[in-house]
Amino acid sequence: KFISLISKTNSELKAHRTRLIEFIELHDIDCCYSNLDENKTLTEISESYPNGYYKNNFDYGVPKEYFESCIDIVTESLTSFSTHFSEKTYKPLFYKKPFITIAGPYYYETLKKYGFELYDELFNYTFDTEEDEIVRTNDVMMQLKELNAMSLKELKNICRSIQSKIDHNYKTVMKQRPNFTEETEKGWFLRVQRRG
Repeated sequence: KFISLISKTNSELKAHRTRLIEFIELHDIDCCYSNLDENKTLTEISESYPNGYYKNNFDYGVPKEYFESCIDIVTESLTSFSTHFSEKTYKPLFYKKPFITIAGPYYYETLKKYGFELYDELFNYTFDTEEDEIVRTNDVMMQLKELNAMSLKELKNICRSIQSKIDHNYKTVMKQRPNFTEETEKGWFLRVQRRG
């Protein structure tokens, strides 16, 4: 049902990503992710890397499991302040995948300002204005738990029903693509900040 392109390791992991993985495991959320400490990795497929394998490019490719899932659980690097977009945000837009993101407050408000449509049929975005990082993250995780309780068929039907929004968001990101082709997350952050 879900995919998250984060990896679990014993090395330093951002707190919001650690909480998400622990939540996924505790509640048996049907989600693919890597756990490098247990040699569990996502399947890389070379055809998915038409632009080369450069982690910080939003179109560098995705693992096989990405195409088998319904929803991408995105975790931006920063969640306590300042909305920013990185390759993590652009990937589901580029690959036409509904997504929910753990990010800084007002992230979705900013997406809307750039012309993107939200997937209200899947998610309740009231958490977006919550400035407490823990409360905001917990709200996202509770929504994942509710969606996980749905059958795969129900979830796929909802995703099909929002195809026009998914297509709109793809067209929007492609129109803005020249602004999002920097090779580092810092480049995307600076360009988004200058436009706003």
